[in-house]
Amino acid sequence: MSFAEQQQSDLSRKDILADLCAQFPDEVSGAVSTRPGRAWAEVSKEALHRVVEFLLGCDDKAYLSTITAVDAQEEFQVLYHFWAGGTEVTLRVKLDHNNPVVPTIMDLAPGANFYEREIHDLMGIEVTGRGELKRLIVTDDWPEGNHPLRKDWKGLPGGEDDG
Repeated sequence: MSFAEQQQSDLSRKDILADLCAQFPDEVSGAVSTRPGRAWAEVSKEALHRVVEFLLGCDDKAYLSTITAVDAQEEFQVLYHFWAGGTEVTLRVKLDHNNPVVPTIMDLAPGANFYEREIHDLMGIEVTGRGELKRLIVTDDWPEGNHPLRKDWKGLPGGEDDG
């Protein structure tokens, strides 16, 4: 990245974060830029759809890169990775471990379809406001309630158990 590109990226990420915080003062927190071209913000699940709509509207070239999820044991974190204004912007949504539910963003970013199905299959995170979460990764006969990327997963019934 050239010096001029880095300066533009620095301005873009600061502007994006400032705009997010100004537009959603009660729903966006922890907005930080850890290095050039990289920005993070925590978003409430209630505001996720509005924040994503705003972020995608900031730049006509903005797009969803991927959605990932982390089992942090006390909570789930769903991470929405976007590219906007020359900056990789990650929105973090924290979910209750006992009731992990997040709204869809598929109507705003159609590519979210596969990622939402993936976090449902592998982590058991429910995605509301969309059609059926047809299985993507695990087989159709996979036992309900078995999500292989959860830290508390003991394996398939009848399989080995670490005790």
